[in-house]
Amino acid sequence: MSQKALLDSIPIPPIPECGTKLSIYERLKCFFHTLSINPIPQKANDTLLLINETIKAVEDCHSGVIQELNPGLQTKGRMYAIQEDNIQKRKKWCYCCPFKSS
Repeated sequence: MSQKALLDSIPIPPIPECGTKLSIYERLKCFFHTLSINPIPQKANDTLLLINETIKAVEDCHSGVIQELNPGLQTKGRMYAIQEDNIQKRKKWCYCCPFKSS
């Protein structure tokens, strides 16, 4: 089964109560759903802030993994916010944030 098909098969919402441990796919679905119900930010900085706050909130509630200050490229099963040193400003309104998943 493809990752998209797997994500589509997960019944979210409703988002489970905070403290309920979810799989990476369920957490991704919660992340995307939470982003989709927020107002669309008008500035690139606000978009990055929304992404980072949302992923941190989902992971704090549902990953069961304590956040590391400097996680590096190998993590212990937790998704992390976009790191400041990984943000490339391309234009006044455009950012590029390359990433690597483990």
